[in-house]
Amino acid sequence: MKNNKTIIFIAILLLLGIKLNGQEVTGKVGRFYRIENNKITLPVSNDGNLVRGSEPSTGKFDGIPFLFSGGFVLGGLNNADIWVRGQSFLTYVWDFIPGKVGDSQNPDNQLYVIKSSDPPFGKSWVDWIDAVKLGARFYDGDGNGKYEPVDKNKNGKVDFDEDMPDLLGDITVWCVYNDDGFFHLPQGIEVAQTIFGSSSRPYLRNVLFIRYAITYRGSSSHLDSVYFSIAVDPDLGENNLNNKAGCDKDFQISYAYKDTLENDVKKIPFFFTSFLQGPEIYTGVPNDKSNINNGAIIGRRQNQGYTNLSHSSFFNFPAPDSFPYELSEEQIYNLMKGTNIFGNQFVPCEFNELSNFVNVNCDTLNPYFMYDGNPFTPKGWLMNNSIDVRMLSNIGPFTLKKDTAQEIIIAYAIGSSQSSLADAF
Repeated sequence: MKNNKTIIFIAILLLLGIKLNGQEVTGKVGRFYRIENNKITLPVSNDGNLVRGSEPSTGKFDGIPFLFSGGFVLGGLNNADIWVRGQSFLTYVWDFIPGKVGDSQNPDNQLYVIKSSDPPFGKSWVDWIDAVKLGARFYDGDGNGKYEPVDKNKNGKVDFDEDMPDLLGDITVWCVYNDDGFFHLPQGIEVAQTIFGSSSRPYLRNVLFIRYAITYRGSSSHLDSVYFSIAVDPDLGENNLNNKAGCDKDFQISYAYKDTLENDVKKIPFFFTSFLQGPEIYTGVPNDKSNINNGAIIGRRQNQGYTNLSHSSFFNFPAPDSFPYELSEEQIYNLMKGTNIFGNQFVPCEFNELSNFVNVNCDTLNPYFMYDGNPFTPKGWLMNNSIDVRMLSNIGPFTLKKDTAQEIIIAYAIGSSQSSLADAF
């Protein structure tokens, strides 16, 4: 897992300009799109839903289900008031609708797809003009501050002084959405979402990356004590009740796997999520530098006196006194902070009916990282029974300043068997 983690970090800076063989629909594609990259199939929609809401399907790996629903939850304080907004079946909140804050009726609020196999300056590059108007990034080759996809040199390829879309890897899918939905009154939160992946680099063929650029547009100067959660409901194979989950706090990953001796075990995928770039916080320490990764062409930005946060807690439903149905904003926020729904710290030893503590004393475990262990050594805090796992991986606290984006990059990675997961560890 350590080697894989390092490779994925490096790959963020390398993912540009690689060929992809797949479906040919690119440019402005509407509300729904099915990403097909190597063996991964992931239906997405332009309101932030991953899988659920886009079509009656699941995320699949080599035709086998691995994900019932993906998304995120965001929560914090506005002055002293707790708020939670999300696009997540896990917590039963769907707050986001397509478009920028105050611009939800714009017909250009669609998914925009770019592939490395698209002809330079073709339809998908021209459609990206509308994406840029909505806030999408681009490579400004001539430095004039405008996105103008024109082949100035008339040679049929892009040169360093010509503009191009924000293509990351072989496929990039971009949209923007805001929290003026139906479940809660809006805070004025806007999210520009970029999903991207590679097909020709072998170590990245089973990975999709998601960049969330989160901006507060509301009436206050900022939102504080903010937490962001990767919220996923993995269903590995056809039997969603035969799954287990865990995490590795040191490498910021959370994973789901099959615990079975069935003959088809090599066909069952495992699935893990990871924080690759956390939000920035100010430290004031001159030697501290945060990293904001934007691909090899646009490049990386560093901010002195800042650092990127790391994974702060992991939670898996169900747990004692915690249920995913009809939780209040305060209860969800407590889970995002790594406590139980009442705001009390978890006590690992009280999970003895749900857990195996292997070669570890439960009194010494970090209570913020449920099931932190290696199921193949085995060692650590491990799940005892297979269930329908639902995972909440959290990072925070940080501040959302008005009109200043916080950027978070995560990864979804899938493997073909539990032996692959064992090798990863």
